[in-house]
Amino acid sequence: CRSVLVSHVSLLIQGCFRYLLSEETDSQQGVELLADFLGLSVGDKTASIPMLPSGLLPELILHVFQEEGMKVFTRIFVPLLEKLSHSVRQSDLVNKQYQHLFMLMNDLCDVTDSASKTKPFCKLVTSHSNFFKKEWNGR
Repeated sequence: CRSVLVSHVSLLIQGCFRYLLSEETDSQQGVELLADFLGLSVGDKTASIPMLPSGLLPELILHVFQEEGMKVFTRIFVPLLEKLSHSVRQSDLVNKQYQHLFMLMNDLCDVTDSASKTKPFCKLVTSHSNFFKKEWNGR
């Protein structure tokens, strides 16, 4: 039952159920929906409570990484990573929103694919263009 839920959430995020979202939707709107479920509300200074069941996010990450491939994984999770990064930049170190964002990033980075012994979200972060700045010049 849980694997069916993960599969359906994956399809929803990819924009496969367009009639549920809107006529002009694409996977970006599905990513917005996932961000809302994770409590990533940009512009709002209060942290919202994540609405995903416990353990669903790691299963979703592994499902998309293993079943859909890195291309789909990147298409779904890069916008989420950018939203997370933007939310961190907008929050203060002492408020609950920052704690929520830090814990979310920790949870995302802890997910490990047992078959390949890789951490999909860490792989995504390190391959992202904003991870290495050009001015560092390899130092």
